[in-house]
Amino acid sequence: MITSDTKVFEQLFQTYYSGLVKFCRYFIEDLQEAEDLVVDIFVKIWFKYNTEFCCFADPKGYLFRAAYNECMLHLKKRTRTNRKSRQYFEYIQKPIHENQVDHENQTNILKEVEKLPPRHKTIIELYYFKKLTLEKIAEELNIPLNTVKSHKSRAESRIAKHFLKA
Repeated sequence: MITSDTKVFEQLFQTYYSGLVKFCRYFIEDLQEAEDLVVDIFVKIWFKYNTEFCCFADPKGYLFRAAYNECMLHLKKRTRTNRKSRQYFEYIQKPIHENQVDHENQTNILKEVEKLPPRHKTIIELYYFKKLTLEKIAEELNIPLNTVKSHKSRAESRIAKHFLKA
């Protein structure tokens, strides 16, 4: 059964979705991540107001403020995750006696690198182990620089998430 709340929600979604995605792309840069954030915003709004969906006095302002807040939260999480993953990569590049840790930790990190999708794994290996710059990697793989950055960031996040769980 379609209620008036559902119709209002659908109208809000249809009216503001594409503008919110463009707005989020300004901060996030990755289209898929921006789309996911916008969908998350609408899902949160739906669950928050599903019993008594109210008409906002300024729905555009509310939605764009929510989008801005979600983007900032997303960037904060990504920065924290990337910082942690960089620490792991720096760690595995040092000799064991310098780290004063056992070989098992380095092996665990390398195992996580092996689990990455092929393109992510290649970029991580070229960047951290062969010490190529992002520009050189883009040139060598014949892909745009931003794609290299995106793949590197996603790979670092995957590895960091594994170790943050542990």
